[in-house]
Amino acid sequence: TAQMALLQFMQAGKKNVAVPTTVHCDHLIQAKLGAQFDLPSAKKSSDEVFDFLESVSNKYGIGFWKPGAGIIHQVVLENYAFPGGMMIGTDSHTVNAGGLGMVAIGVGGADAVDVMAGMAWELKFPKLIGVKLTGKLSGWTAPKDVILKVAGILTVKGGTGAIIEYFGEGAES
Repeated sequence: TAQMALLQFMQAGKKNVAVPTTVHCDHLIQAKLGAQFDLPSAKKSSDEVFDFLESVSNKYGIGFWKPGAGIIHQVVLENYAFPGGMMIGTDSHTVNAGGLGMVAIGVGGADAVDVMAGMAWELKFPKLIGVKLTGKLSGWTAPKDVILKVAGILTVKGGTGAIIEYFGEGAES
């Protein structure tokens, strides 16, 4: 959740964020019984957090996606991702934007706050891991299944500091 990052940003003394920034509330919604029950339950149990996130977002020019506004992975893909762009975020939703040809990198909250405050963001020159895809997806297989399999093979340590690029004729499906 964004509370710590926003608290850190508030200490930066800036009037507004230096780069386009958004806050999304989907992680505080637990899927148990279905949207008609889960969303009201989350709003009730986390209303103070949602109010804080919205208030801080409004104060500092941050886009705010309220609870129930959509699954963040899809919201990011449909509203912010574009070929050739670069996105820095604090969660797994960020790398989803790579599906449209962005360099989309998940970082720690403190790194994101530095960027929000206008500081330069740096990283070591990343490794490039190429994954050649052949054949076609079939049945109930989804692209995320392939991504999760590769992540399992690499482990967190193997994927850290790397850009993973999927290519080949299999990438079309």
